[in-house]
Amino acid sequence: MARIPTFEEILLEINQSLGLDRPQSKYIYQFSDLGLPLEKHSEMGSEILASILSALDLDEQARQHIVLNIEEWTGFHKAVELQTWTGNASQQQVLWHLLAYSYVPGLARRIAFWSLAGDQAGRPFDAGMSGGEFWFLPHWDQEKYKIDLPVQQVMVWLQDLLGEQSHEQAFQNLEREEKGKSVNANALRKLQGWRLEGRLPKSAKEIDELFHDEAKLDFYGTFPNKLVTEKPQFEDGRCQVRCRIFSFNFVSIPAFSDGRICSD
Repeated sequence: MARIPTFEEILLEINQSLGLDRPQSKYIYQFSDLGLPLEKHSEMGSEILASILSALDLDEQARQHIVLNIEEWTGFHKAVELQTWTGNASQQQVLWHLLAYSYVPGLARRIAFWSLAGDQAGRPFDAGMSGGEFWFLPHWDQEKYKIDLPVQQVMVWLQDLLGEQSHEQAFQNLEREEKGKSVNANALRKLQGWRLEGRLPKSAKEIDELFHDEAKLDFYGTFPNKLVTEKPQFEDGRCQVRCRIFSFNFVSIPAFSDGRICSD
């Protein structure tokens, strides 16, 4: 019979998705099935959560807030787990319903609160990313009748920032040599798979390795300066808008979540 994933299983899945070190195999199943002594279980859970928060680069205040949010949500999730009868539903059906009616709405609600607080303080939590929508959540495309995953949405946004240049030209600097070996030789194929085929990166580490510190990307689809104030800069921006045939309403949405409309 299909079942509701435990909070411990969700925590382990997030840990793995971020490409973090996994706990020892002999403890993983005991932890997810509540088979460890209470002290060991609490210690292991705290370590996993701490590594996740570190990977998300959250400051101390944000960590305290997110821990409170998690404590509140876990109580709700445990109630769902104990009071839900899955019957003949498959595990896939159960997970889809949880995503549609619990996980994604719950995450969106919390992130909306964080986003409003960050905007009021002048520090958006996703500064530098696209604004105007929840780019980090699945998006239902009503016209094409399909779901666009967050990775696909970010890839489309990145392509827009790169402007009118071929993918071969845009991503040529992602390939590099390391200790005499070619790294990221299939970078373009991998990126096309993320954008067009809905494939997912194996981990956050894979994304970091692909977009390494030495990679140089030319963002021809952005304004060249931080602020469009002087006349030449304004003319350059107006030219870009005319060439791209943007509507006024579309331009009014900031290209970045912190209000900037140009690149660094």
